[in-house]
Amino acid sequence: MSFSRLRGCPLGVGAAKRRVRAARSAGENHPTTPTMNQTHFLPPHKLQIFRKEGALYLKMDGQKIRLAPPKRALPLSNPDGFIVLSDQDGNEIGVVQSLHDLDPDSRHKLGEELAQIYHITEILRVLDVEREPLSGQVRWRVEVEASGDEPSQGDEESLESDAKSGLFRLMRRARTDGNGVENETPRREITFFIAGAEDVQTGRYPHIFLTDTNGNRYEIPNSEALDLTSRRMAERFF
Repeated sequence: MSFSRLRGCPLGVGAAKRRVRAARSAGENHPTTPTMNQTHFLPPHKLQIFRKEGALYLKMDGQKIRLAPPKRALPLSNPDGFIVLSDQDGNEIGVVQSLHDLDPDSRHKLGEELAQIYHITEILRVLDVEREPLSGQVRWRVEVEASGDEPSQGDEESLESDAKSGLFRLMRRARTDGNGVENETPRREITFFIAGAEDVQTGRYPHIFLTDTNGNRYEIPNSEALDLTSRRMAERFF
C-alpha cells in the first residue's frame, strides 16, 4: 500500500480509543485487537523504523517518511500496543498493533522514542499539597529520585544554586537494597501544579497518575505504601 493511501487514513488516537471501547462494550474476547475494517494496522513485516540525524523515520513500500512523535492510544492499559504513527504534517499513517511484532531494531527505535515521550516521574514522598486561592490550581511539592549518577561536588553546587531559585533541592535518603544494606539515594525536591481533578487519575488505585500544567507526568505506584505524612497530604486530593 502506498503512503498516499496511508496518509489519507482518518485514524487518530481518539478514534483508536473509541474503537477499542466499542469492542469492549460488545463483549469481544480480545477487545484490544479490533478487526482490520475498524482500524488500519500497518503490516509489521513490511515496515522499518529508523533514526536519521536525530529524527525518526518510517520506511515502507520503498518510500521513506519522517514521523511526528508517535502516540499511544492506550498508554496505561496497553502501552506496547496501538501505537499511532503520523507524518510531520499531522496526517495519520496507521497503527502499529504491537511493538513486539516489529523487527528488533525497529522495536528498539520506536520503544526508545515512546519512553522519552511518555516518561513518568515516580513520586517518592509528598511534602505539601495546597490549592492556590486565586487560580484554583493545586500545588504539589514532592520528592523524586535524582536522575542519572550521583552528582559531583561541582554539580551539587549547581543544584544548590538552582534550589535557591526555587527549582529543586538535592537531598539523600537511605534506601535498603535486596541484601538489607542501606544505600544513600539522591533525591530532589520539585514543585509542580495540577489544573484540576481531571489531571489526577485514580482508576487503578492505589496506583495514582498525575499530569501537571506543563504536560509532565508523575506516578505514585502505591499510595498506600507512602509514609503517613505523605498519605495525609496527598489523599485529600485523590
